[in-house]
Amino acid sequence: MMAQVEGMPLPALEAGIDWNWETFADYLNRLEGNLGVNAGFLVGHCAIRRYVMGDEAVGREATDDELEAITAELGAALDAGGMGFSFTLSTSHSDGDGQPVASRWASTAELTALCVETGKHPGTTLEGIVPGCLDRFDDDEIELLAQLSAAADRPMNWNVLTVDSKVPDRIGRQLAASDRAAELGGRVVALTMPVQVPMNMSLLHFCGLWLIPGWRDVLDCPVDERIARLRDPEVRASLAELATSPDAGVLLRLADWGSYRIGDTFSDANAGLKGQIVSDVAAERGTSDFDTLLDIVTADALRTVLWPNPPDDDDESWRMRAELWDDPRAMIGGSDAGAHLDRMCGAPYPTTWLRDCLHGRKLTSVEMPCVS
Repeated sequence: MMAQVEGMPLPALEAGIDWNWETFADYLNRLEGNLGVNAGFLVGHCAIRRYVMGDEAVGREATDDELEAITAELGAALDAGGMGFSFTLSTSHSDGDGQPVASRWASTAELTALCVETGKHPGTTLEGIVPGCLDRFDDDEIELLAQLSAAADRPMNWNVLTVDSKVPDRIGRQLAASDRAAELGGRVVALTMPVQVPMNMSLLHFCGLWLIPGWRDVLDCPVDERIARLRDPEVRASLAELATSPDAGVLLRLADWGSYRIGDTFSDANAGLKGQIVSDVAAERGTSDFDTLLDIVTADALRTVLWPNPPDDDDESWRMRAELWDDPRAMIGGSDAGAHLDRMCGAPYPTTWLRDCLHGRKLTSVEMPCVS
C-alpha cells in the first residue's frame, strides 16, 4: 500500500523496519523510550481493515462479522493510545498493484460505525480524505464528511485546501463542508499549508502526473513500452490534451511544462541541462515545451529529475492564504508532513513559515506560527 501512496518501496520497508510487532499497541510499545520528540498516531483504516480481512480487504465491502471485528480492533487501538481514526476514499490512493487501497472499498455504513466507535473514546479526532479534497467537493462528499463528524461528535480534518488566486471560488466551496457540519453539530476543519513545498517528479516512478485522468494508462506500462509510447506524437498529443482538460481539476497546475526546472540528468544527450528551465531549452531547440520535456526524459530512459514551479506563488494567492489562516474553519498543517520522501518533504514547514514571517513576506505576526 505504501509503495505508491507514500513513496515507500516494499524492499525499503522490508529491509529498514523490524517487523516483530503486530498490533497497534505493540507498535506504540516499540516506540516507547526510543523517540526524542513527542509523537502521536491516528489509527489507519487500511491497516485494521487488512488485518481483519486479509487480501479480501481490497475488492469488496466488509460483512457484518468483519465489520464487528474491524470495529473491535479500532477500539483496542484507541484504548492503547491511538489519537483517532483516519480513512481515505481518494482516487489518488492506490496500492503497489494499482488497486484502490483497502479503505476505498468500505461502505458508508462501515465508515459511520468506525467514526461512532472513535467517538466513544475521550479526546479522539477524525481525519478523512475524499476525491474532492484535490479540487472541489461534490454535494455528497460535503454531506459525508459532515455526517461522519456529527455521528462521532468529533472534529474531522481533511487534507489539503490548496489556495490559488486563479481559482478563487475553491475556498468557499471547500469550506462549505465545515458549514454543513456545524449545522449537524459536528466540526470539519480544512488543513492548509502556509508555505510552498518543492516537489520533484520522475516519469520512471509513481508521481503526481499519474493522477491526471488518462495518464496512468501510459505511465503504468513497462519501462521500454512507456518510453516508446512517450515518443509517439499521437500519444503526446493525447497526454497534453488530457493534462489541460477540465477533468484534470487541481492537477492542471502540473501542466505548465515550460516552467519545469531540470534536475539531475543521466545521458550524454542531456549534458549541461541540469538547472535549466524547460521553456528556455525549448526556445533553443525550436520545439514545444511539452515535446522538449518528453525528449529530455526519454533520452534519459525516464530517469530525469524534474522540478515543477508552483503556479500559485503570486501576491494575490498569498493574500488569500493569509486571510484563510484567520478562518476558524481551517488550520495550518498537512496530514502527512513527512511522507513522500522520494519527491518532497513538507515536515519543515513550521520553521519555514516562521522564517517567512520574520524575514520574508511578513503576512502575519511571528506569534501565529508559534501558536499554530
